[in-house]
Amino acid sequence: MQYNPIKHGYVNNLNDYPFYSFESYLNKIKRIELVKQFSNNPE
Repeated sequence: MQYNPIKHGYVNNLNDYPFYSFESYLNKIKRIELVKQFSNNPE
């Protein structure tokens, strides 16, 4: 999906990251599809 800016030390709060697009991504694919992606690709 996306690189995690918190994990890589760019920010402490995801909302502070200027390229944060998770919210718009979630609106596009719906929550159910997102859950499928995470269950299919555990890190």
